[in-house]
Amino acid sequence: MEETPAIADAQAVSQLQSDEQRELLDAIDKLRRENIDADISIPQVVVCGDQSSGKSSVLEAIAQVHFPVGSGTTTRFPTEVILRNAPTSGAKLQLRSDPSDRDPVRKQHIEAFVHKHPFNGPEDFPSIVSEASEYLRAYEPERKFWSDWLRAEVSGPTQPHLTLVDLPGLIQSEGENANPGDKGRIKKMVQDYLSNDRAIVLAVANAVNDVDNQEIIQMVRDAGTAKKRTIGVITKPDRLDQGSDDEKKAIRLARNESLHLGLGWHVLKNVPHERARSAGDRDEEEADFFAKRSWSELGQNHVGVAALRQKLNLHLLACITKDLPQLMGEMERKLASFATRTKQLGDARESEADQRAYLAQIQSRVQRLVEAALEGDYKKSEFEDFFDGTHKKSLRDMINGKSDAFAARIRESGKQYHIYGLASERNIKFADVRRPGISSPAPCPRLNFFAPYTEAPHEQKPQTIVLSDYCKRLRQFMHETRGKNLRRTLTSETVTAVFRQQSVFWESHAQEYVQDCYADTLARVKAAVVHIAGRHTADKLMKTFINTKFDEKIKLLDRKVSELLWPYKHCHPMT
Repeated sequence: MEETPAIADAQAVSQLQSDEQRELLDAIDKLRRENIDADISIPQVVVCGDQSSGKSSVLEAIAQVHFPVGSGTTTRFPTEVILRNAPTSGAKLQLRSDPSDRDPVRKQHIEAFVHKHPFNGPEDFPSIVSEASEYLRAYEPERKFWSDWLRAEVSGPTQPHLTLVDLPGLIQSEGENANPGDKGRIKKMVQDYLSNDRAIVLAVANAVNDVDNQEIIQMVRDAGTAKKRTIGVITKPDRLDQGSDDEKKAIRLARNESLHLGLGWHVLKNVPHERARSAGDRDEEEADFFAKRSWSELGQNHVGVAALRQKLNLHLLACITKDLPQLMGEMERKLASFATRTKQLGDARESEADQRAYLAQIQSRVQRLVEAALEGDYKKSEFEDFFDGTHKKSLRDMINGKSDAFAARIRESGKQYHIYGLASERNIKFADVRRPGISSPAPCPRLNFFAPYTEAPHEQKPQTIVLSDYCKRLRQFMHETRGKNLRRTLTSETVTAVFRQQSVFWESHAQEYVQDCYADTLARVKAAVVHIAGRHTADKLMKTFINTKFDEKIKLLDRKVSELLWPYKHCHPMT
């Protein structure tokens, strides 16, 4: 198996994930592979703070993920390091565009980033971050910060489930190193992560600067429920004079007295970026510092990176276990579903006689269920779970509703022309008689009373015409087709022509009604068969038998529609 390039130190990350947490996540993965997929939190650690507070150094100390560090601004876009446990190894690094960006050209360019620097281990990651920064700067040289983010996803059988996020530092003012709007843009970015209730927030505060003047402290104070899942991290304690008021103030903060946080405070000593130190040397130097200074009175649980990893371990486990009731509920639903499906399969059916008996049983139960649906007997105890206390699967109610709608449609929209000005409407304004689906009066169209008559338009909506215009065209038709009849005599041919002209919508309305009833009936029958026989058997029954029978029925219905309409289309009127 190909070895995955490490992005974080295995030993450091292992301290973030206990055996209990690892076993729990492995069990969840196995359940997911069985399609039991409740919404389980993947732990996420978000590091935020003011500019030059030492955020990236904190993240590097925790997981020994290497980030560009130095004085001034080093983080100019969010960086996500996603570790995933998977059977196969893989690594993918890519730039992702800001989700709020609506420019497809920009999105395509941002996500086309391909790093040229090889990625073989943690020491290569800073170069790739810098390469991504240069890529963004070359495309938009006027910008200082970006909401696009670098996503590094590493998977493998030895990887934990963990996401680490490094955010740009909050800035106090927009000067040479920031553009107008950058301050608000970065603040919103941090607020978005603070509002993510699936994230543990590390709020980094620089001990050198007055805590009350640091933007991150004010944001945490105003964070509401986010304070419950925030750990405050005090950095650079070695820059304070021993025994000074500033040191005492920082210690009170670390005791969770000045600003109470749900997960408390912790103190780390950063290694200056200009001094190269191995992870072991860094941790040893930090432990020596806290053993000799006033910070020792805080206790070992609140100082040093090793204690912080253990603290994160506990909170990450709590983040996962709070979703276990949801997972248990999903498992119980799946078990109940499998039990029902197993029961539906019945006993083994090895002989043809057993198979015939099984099909006969299905046929009998489906027949009783369909009869109950036709009669509207939803509370019949045998099928109460199918109807679920509602009328949605009742054939009787469905057909009644569609029949009523069809009748109303024929009344309202069955004629091609609504003739405005009939005797019943002479003293009524058009606005008083106007109905939905009927247009306003329009100039009389060219009426064709000759066979095959005017075809139904695509939009089958009655067109309103004025009676005088209609009569004028009708008189013209009577004159042209008078034949041997007396002048101004109303013949049966005229009545037939008018009737057929007005009823041209009937056929399409009837066909639509039949197709609608057919589709809904087929869907309800299929639901009944699935309920009785299970999805697998039902699909085979539908494909090999029931669909064919329904195809025959729709052809019969189409012929019946043609039969019912034939007298109106081809016969003479009689009284």
